Amino acid sequence: MKKCFTRKRESQSAEKGKILRDNFAKKFFETSQEPILNEKKSHDVNSMFASEDGCENEIVFEVSFVNLFTGKEKLTSTLENQFYSRMKHKTTLEYLEKKNAQKIKLRMQELDLEEKRQKFEKAKLQLETDKLEFEKEKFYLEKEERKSMTQLFQNQQLLINELRKKIKLSPLCET
Repeated sequence: MKKCFTRKRESQSAEKGKILRDNFAKKFFETSQEPILNEKKSHDVNSMFASEDGCENEIVFEVSFVNLFTGKEKLTSTLENQFYSRMKHKTTLEYLEKKNAQKIKLRMQELDLEEKRQKFEKAKLQLETDKLEFEKEKFYLEKEERKSMTQLFQNQQLLINELRKKIKLSPLCET
């Protein structure tokens, strides 16, 4: 009677374990993989796992993955799951670090480009300023040239007028 009760309790706990593992597998593994739980009974019972009531059934659960794209099945043990979980976490961290490094590198490139653009704009403004200064100097030089030309013209006009006066006054011109 005791054995039947134990088997019933073991089967109930096995069903609960299967349901819990199935729910865990659905939550944990990616959607591209479909978890399948296989129940295996081992006849070689490890003495560490032998029950006190003499029941010699040891229930081992293995998770297998069916890749939905290829249809291939992959069996994994609990230790492998832990290893892959750590590797997934590690690769996720590596991925995030690489992505962060790429973002930082991209931002640095953007800052360098912005700095170069600002230098270009500054040089362009300096060139425009120099051009305006040159135009200003050119304008002042032309103004001085016009002023000196008008002064020269006035001086020549005065000289011509003086010469006319002298010519009119001279006795040779009266004929």
